[in-house]
Amino acid sequence: MKKVTEQIHKVQILDPAVGTGTFLNEVIHEIHKSFAGQEGQWSAYAKESLLPRLHGFELMMASYTMAHLKLGVTLKELGYEGDDRISVWLTNSLEEAGDTIQRLPLPGLMGGLTEESRLASKVKLEMPIMVVLGNPPYSGVSSNNTEIANSLVYKYKIEPGGKKKLQERKQWLNDDYVKFISFAEDQIQKNGEGVVAFVTNHGYIDNPTFRGMRWHLLKTFDEIYVLDLHGNAKKKERALDGGKDENVFDIMQGVSIIFAIKKHDSNINLATLYHADLYGKRKDKNEELDNLDFETMEWKKVDYQEPYYFFVKKDYKAHEEYKGFFNVHSFFNVDSVGFISANDGLNISFTEKEQAQKIKDLTGFDEITWRIKYSRSKDSRDWQYLFAQKDAANSKDLAISQVSYRPFDTRYTLYTGNSRGLYSSPQPKVMKHLEAGGNVGLAFCKQFKTGNTFQHCFITNKIMESSFVSNKTGEITYSAPLYLYHEDGTKIPNLDKEIWSKIDDVAGETKPEDILDYIYAVLHSPKYREKYKEFLKIDFPRVPYPENKDKFWKLVKLGHELRGLHLLESSKVNDFMTTFPEGGSNIAEKGYPKFISAGIRKMGSNTPVETGNVFIGEGQYFGNVPKIAWEFYIGGYQPAQKWLKDRRERELSNEDIDHYQKIIVSLSETDRIMKEIDEI
Repeated sequence: MKKVTEQIHKVQILDPAVGTGTFLNEVIHEIHKSFAGQEGQWSAYAKESLLPRLHGFELMMASYTMAHLKLGVTLKELGYEGDDRISVWLTNSLEEAGDTIQRLPLPGLMGGLTEESRLASKVKLEMPIMVVLGNPPYSGVSSNNTEIANSLVYKYKIEPGGKKKLQERKQWLNDDYVKFISFAEDQIQKNGEGVVAFVTNHGYIDNPTFRGMRWHLLKTFDEIYVLDLHGNAKKKERALDGGKDENVFDIMQGVSIIFAIKKHDSNINLATLYHADLYGKRKDKNEELDNLDFETMEWKKVDYQEPYYFFVKKDYKAHEEYKGFFNVHSFFNVDSVGFISANDGLNISFTEKEQAQKIKDLTGFDEITWRIKYSRSKDSRDWQYLFAQKDAANSKDLAISQVSYRPFDTRYTLYTGNSRGLYSSPQPKVMKHLEAGGNVGLAFCKQFKTGNTFQHCFITNKIMESSFVSNKTGEITYSAPLYLYHEDGTKIPNLDKEIWSKIDDVAGETKPEDILDYIYAVLHSPKYREKYKEFLKIDFPRVPYPENKDKFWKLVKLGHELRGLHLLESSKVNDFMTTFPEGGSNIAEKGYPKFISAGIRKMGSNTPVETGNVFIGEGQYFGNVPKIAWEFYIGGYQPAQKWLKDRRERELSNEDIDHYQKIIVSLSETDRIMKEIDEI
């Protein structure tokens, strides 16, 4: 018969990434509160019924040591008189039971760590873990990259239903926090009942590629509660009133709390899901969290739907409407992501002369000299020095061409169209139609993560880089040319005939440019962007068929204006006038200024449009720049700021100065036209 001290208590609690013991420390304090007035029983209870069911795993020696010290001090301060060893073990939760930590600070510790591993394995294999809690690490590039650790998320790399592999090749399911959620799910599923309570990255809540994970969690648990703490600086999140939204930690990635509950012998098919939000400043969030009561909190039931099973409320009525629109990606017969050079330092230049010199150096220098000059000590898988040199040497007859690098930012390149040469991935199937000249292409993203609003479309009449609209992860830019060119120079519209015909049924006879301008106007509608933003986050944009002929042609007119503004071909851009306030210096008076830094100052409060001066050097500035233009976003960029920042320490020519002022006019006019679009 086993001794009482060897009995396994039913409620076993585990922090699989215990760190310095913060969560287990709070568990001890919380349980101790129930002994108010009966403190004499605490020491015996702690020895017999508390310590045998508190466990922690930690990979880092320093944190592991601190956890033992912290928990030991807490127990002693609360009146515990024993000296039992606390069940916190130096082990990796994401590895198989029995694996010994290999990163030893001293060789002589091997024996002790082998025993440590054995006792940790006992917890992993024998203890019926009923509560898994903590704040596991989040890292997009996981440090736990072994086969065992990676296998934890295989069950999430599926389409909902569990029968097909996830279609996306690129996703963040290998993040460490996802592996820890999977580990926790396995522990509760093995036990048959229990609770997972984690503070984690909040990306899994509504990221489309996490749909298999969400479905699997709904299948395992009976109730799931998600409290989104927001604070995502990468998305530039704001509070609902437009105020500041801060992270509860000193990190950029937004966070959330999940409570996943599995009941004994439950026959529920998919869990009931609840969601709540917490916005605001860090201090206010912490105060509210301190005072929150789980039972009385205003949780909102989420009616999730396939195929995404989002862990947040969505307007599915709008989704049904949105699904009836035509998909921009499908409407263009040929499109692709923009080109990837994999070596912009070589392939992209501000001037034609600079680019020509780079090619001359590549073909004329010896390899060591070239690598030193261009600070390229290593090659990548898809860009090799010898292949690039050969491609350049074989392309002497090709002219340097212009490239749409960023919004309003045209640069120069030698484009050969050869894969794994000068470029890693030149995407010739689309770029050849734009390189021909006389064409125009719609640039758009499959999904967006930057900010709370879709602003991820633009226009180009040149070959286009894959980060043209945004360089944020997951926001790669696609390009769809309006026309496809044959080798003999003839061209055909790159439009789906069936969709085009449906539009003509409403609008009358149209040209390809009319359709493009209609699409461009719709994608710039603030009302459209707001109403369908949740769906624009997860797939290629969809555009409604025109309601009637009158509205269609009004939108075509405004879309045409936008296209001209964004290609800097509009008469409103070319006829611009810039004034400089009294006491200010016309930047052209001092020759070509070297750009140092930019910031908008002296915002005017007595003018109809709030304006300021954008200083770029000592006494040199662009005057009367509208604030709306300075802060305007296109995709992941603020062009009025980025164009200048990218030219730090470069002398701005008169042509550059004129170009920048055209950008300001274009952005200001864009804001005006977007408002007009919403009035139609």
